[in-house]
Amino acid sequence: HVKCKCMKVRKSIRALKASGLEDEVKRCRFDNYETTEPWQARLKETAQAFTKAALADSSEAHCLFFGGQSGAGKSHLCTAVFREFLLANKLARYAQWVGTAQGIKAVANDAEAYKAAIDELAECDLLYIDDLFKPVNNAAPTAADVRLAYDIINRRYVRHKPTIVSSELLSDEIIDIDEERKRTVASIKSYQYEARKIARAERDAARDEAFSKLEVGQKFVAKIKNLTSYGAFVDLGGIDGMIHKSELSWRNIKNPAQVVSVGQEVEVYIKELD
Repeated sequence: HVKCKCMKVRKSIRALKASGLEDEVKRCRFDNYETTEPWQARLKETAQAFTKAALADSSEAHCLFFGGQSGAGKSHLCTAVFREFLLANKLARYAQWVGTAQGIKAVANDAEAYKAAIDELAECDLLYIDDLFKPVNNAAPTAADVRLAYDIINRRYVRHKPTIVSSELLSDEIIDIDEERKRTVASIKSYQYEARKIARAERDAARDEAFSKLEVGQKFVAKIKNLTSYGAFVDLGGIDGMIHKSELSWRNIKNPAQVVSVGQEVEVYIKELD
């Protein structure tokens, strides 16, 4: 019995459909990620360099980490990397952290089931961990959460398996969760893709200046820069504005992509400043 060469990608696609990320993989590519700001160009270059090194089985391509607030396009780039692995017939797995962690911890007392769940994430060609340590009901990650993350990431690190990690936390905040387990992010830092730090100073200065000029009620013709499941983000002269999907159409829509697309210009007004 000979396995088909495409079995890995078929297995990836089955897991992808179950995860709900299928539409994002079709939409999020490197070629449609907008780089209107220098920091965006650096993020894209970082993701592309990681992808090239990882697909070449470079021992240096351990982990790609994007941390910080939503709306910066990190999900787009992480998904674009994931997509490239699928196109290269690699076995790629997507793990939404909260749901994945809860599922694995639920079988912690069953040694065989626990090992199988960990092996599935530790042995695949690429693992995309989304929303690492995302708070549940405003509660900090537990010691069990930290141990689980370490088990998965460290096993991949020693096997030279590339991992993508996306989180609303910064790397320093992840370290602060448990000082005794700094190795949780040791592998993340091993491949120094901290583009956020490179761009932070110039981005913050420009944002503060732009924000000071905004007022409630102001109207703009703005370009859509990113889409999420809950709304669209537009560029208001250096400030990200979020339009909830309920305000994008008179009819109920499940996804903003049903009525708008990245790069489209729309008329907006400032409803609230935060």
